[in-house]
Amino acid sequence: MLFNFKKQKKEIFISKSIDDLAGLKDVTVNPRSYSPERLNDACNNICFDAKFDIDPIENLTIQFIFRKFFYIMHQTGLYNPQKKFFYHLPSTQKIEIKEYTKLPKHLKEQGKISDMFFYDMNGRFLQLRLEHPGLNYDFVPLTKLFNEVNYAKANGVMYISNRDINEQVIKMVRAKTNYTNPLERFSAPLNNLVSFNLLTYQALENALNYKLVYPDLEKQDSVQANISAEMIEYFENAGINV
Repeated sequence: MLFNFKKQKKEIFISKSIDDLAGLKDVTVNPRSYSPERLNDACNNICFDAKFDIDPIENLTIQFIFRKFFYIMHQTGLYNPQKKFFYHLPSTQKIEIKEYTKLPKHLKEQGKISDMFFYDMNGRFLQLRLEHPGLNYDFVPLTKLFNEVNYAKANGVMYISNRDINEQVIKMVRAKTNYTNPLERFSAPLNNLVSFNLLTYQALENALNYKLVYPDLEKQDSVQANISAEMIEYFENAGINV
């Protein structure tokens, strides 16, 4: 007898934690009406439901995107040039995590790279490629990402690394996103006007600090945010908010 064991998908399901309170989707109805305090409450009114253990860096990065990056986009005005991205995020129903398998064999013991797909009900997605700590590899997975995205279904693309972004990488990203056009400098469009965001993260004491590097909004304090390591527990216990 043959058994067909399918590998379980790494899926996380997203919903509101408290239905009667505002969430991310409510913010998109009238973004300008939300004060920082109300916005913060809406960003934290979220529930994550997963049937498997989440790698800590994947866990904290997902929480950053919903709890903090949405907030950053709103407060800096980035939501205007990147509307497809901003309006997709609250519509995310599930996240699927896949390991990036194209690393050279000698680098796989150093660290890994994850691809995360934030799907809405129509199968459209945001794609996030995340470098895990310890990986010392040139930004080849970033350059490959631009060619691997399914732009027919993508509403946004992100790359997050814990390494310094050098000028050569910035020049490459600028060339890919039509940086010389002042009307598109902050939308940072790839194919089919899909916005691209490049971020870094840095380990602090009991927290990670995430920072938007590109597009460069020249607002150092308002384009970064910390996620406490304690937030891992909030993710694992779905429905508990901060």
